[in-house]
Amino acid sequence: MSPSNAHAVNPAETEASHVEAKPSGLTRLSINLNQEAADALRAYTSKRGISYTEAVRRAIALLKFVDDQTTAGKDLQVSDGETVQKIVMIT
Repeated sequence: MSPSNAHAVNPAETEASHVEAKPSGLTRLSINLNQEAADALRAYTSKRGISYTEAVRRAIALLKFVDDQTTAGKDLQVSDGETVQKIVMIT
């Protein structure tokens, strides 16, 4: 579903509505996004000049990295050169 067609959904709905394995080894995934998430996805793809598929791939890679690091007991931090903030992930 393209973000322009996204609509608000029940917040409890977290499962993909459709997952289909393709012979090419790719998986087709249909998801529902609330308006805020759809707008964020649209803005990111426009800013970076990438497809929705590539944006989702990047988001999954980032989520996996963060999860792997926090599972290993490491801290995540952001710094602006003057201050450092620890990022606390809720699992």
